[in-house]
Amino acid sequence: SGLAFRLLTRRYGAELCYTPMLHAAVGTGDGGAQYLARHFQTCAGDAPLIAQFAGRDPPTVARAAAATLELAGPHADNVVGLDVNLGCPQQIARRGGYGAYLLERDMAAAAAVVRRLRADLGDERIISCKVRLLPDDDAALTNTNVAVARLVDAGCGLLCVHGRTRIQNKHLSGAPSSRGGVEHAADIPQRLGAAPPRPRTWIFRGG
Repeated sequence: SGLAFRLLTRRYGAELCYTPMLHAAVGTGDGGAQYLARHFQTCAGDAPLIAQFAGRDPPTVARAAAATLELAGPHADNVVGLDVNLGCPQQIARRGGYGAYLLERDMAAAAAVVRRLRADLGDERIISCKVRLLPDDDAALTNTNVAVARLVDAGCGLLCVHGRTRIQNKHLSGAPSSRGGVEHAADIPQRLGAAPPRPRTWIFRGG
């Protein structure tokens, strides 16, 4: 959310906030500086903060993240994490090949974005991912578990699971399977036996 709303929620106890989803390709293209300045602001008291990015090209996402940190200026330390949005179900995400569509259609590319952010900017900041449950998965969430394991292997240190599929959006958001999805999502860490033995934080939410 935007700065004004983040400051309001922090006043009432919010302990961690995210920026709006920043489009990496727009933020690094012509007029990118103006785009980032319009959609990203921070100030004293706006911490801890995670900057959220959408994109499928690793160098582009890394450049957008670096430009955002530079834009933060003296408040760059507010940004404790860099997030790769792999859960957006909107049609603009489908056209751009990012969000939920990237994780579903090109898991290797999604992991490559995480790996690049980790390599370039992950020494002082956590790399996080927001994901949805993959559609047409089985009861054990086999495909979702595989995707999550690849992200963790690539350097994801914080995971936000939206416990519904991309298809369960807007008018389908109350589908009965949503509840089961949340329950299954809470079991994902216990099933990741192949995950590397690095410290991890897990966030689960129903959307």
